[in-house]
Amino acid sequence: MNNQIKTNALISYFFLGWLFLLAWNNPNFAHEFIVKHSKKATKIHFGFLVTFILYNIFLSQHLYYNIPVIMVSVDKVINLWFFTFLTLAILKWAYEAHRGIEPKSSIWNNTNLDTKSVNYNLSWISENDKIIYITSLLPFLWIITSNNYENNITKSLAKIGTIFTFLILSYYVFSGFDSIFILLIFAYILFIAFIWVNIFINDKLIINNLINKIPSLWDIYLKLRTSFFYFFDFLSLIFGRKVKLDFASKHAQLLEKDEKSYEIFSSYFTDESLVLSKNLIFIPILNLIFIPTFLVSKKSKYLIAITQGLIISFLLIFIWFYFSYYSLYQLFLLFPIFIWIANIDKNPFKKIPIIYDIYAIFDKLSFWIFSKVKFLNEKKKEVKEVSYKL
Repeated sequence: MNNQIKTNALISYFFLGWLFLLAWNNPNFAHEFIVKHSKKATKIHFGFLVTFILYNIFLSQHLYYNIPVIMVSVDKVINLWFFTFLTLAILKWAYEAHRGIEPKSSIWNNTNLDTKSVNYNLSWISENDKIIYITSLLPFLWIITSNNYENNITKSLAKIGTIFTFLILSYYVFSGFDSIFILLIFAYILFIAFIWVNIFINDKLIINNLINKIPSLWDIYLKLRTSFFYFFDFLSLIFGRKVKLDFASKHAQLLEKDEKSYEIFSSYFTDESLVLSKNLIFIPILNLIFIPTFLVSKKSKYLIAITQGLIISFLLIFIWFYFSYYSLYQLFLLFPIFIWIANIDKNPFKKIPIIYDIYAIFDKLSFWIFSKVKFLNEKKKEVKEVSYKL
């Protein structure tokens, strides 16, 4: 591969990728290597532009308050992060283009869009199952049904419910009750009515395969977590450390780490006794009665859940004091609460997105004074030592 091809692929990342794609019949830009990198560059730029515009329309105006101590507004920090991420992404992929490396297809980069639909015949299923399918669309209840009645239909409908719930809730919190909010609610009700008619009257359900391409809430969280660690690996590479950058491998490592954590948690936290009902663990403020259990217990099966429940309460108290008792931000805490309700019997060791991460950060900053999972690292070291001896 000659240097001209590599150079054209490289400069496509400097906001010229879309022009190179338009000039596909020009022999200077028709090479497959240039086209692939131009597509990658266009996706990065377009994704950044859409995200940045949506942020500035819906969120920016509500984040002007300053962060204590450093006295810089949250809005400025987020804007700085946007452009830092864009710059690092451009540098990373431009560097790979310079080295002659083709952009790999990854879990972020799936361009094979199948627009066909799957037609489900529901004439043979019970009315209970049909109600479960409808429930998969209802606000927050989709978290429970997609977890406890997992199949292709509930997962697909839950993704639609996720989009509507997050969109409507975010708009209400940041923009209030207005005509657009009413329009979103009306569209949501209309869609649920349409699905209800198809399921109960027509005994069928048609789901487009594009819906299956939409990542679930958990998938999005895992990808964001992977991006966070990938970003630090990228910084390490810049500062001279030999680090292999592979997003897919990093994603697989995090999945494996979560699976091992579940195995260790389930074998270590075995005491099922609780003074009060486990149903109280994720009721904010009321669950503060479990603080003695958190401080004293070492083997409780619900210790991880109690820890996360207490964090939700502290977040709620923070919202009340920092904003107001009537702040709408507290509505976002409904997500972790319903995730716990969905896992109360199935998986009491569930790591709730964001909430468990807050606990992990606090755990490290406090030098593991209140740690309930410090033994996890010790267990992993023991496993590694045994494997080395073998």
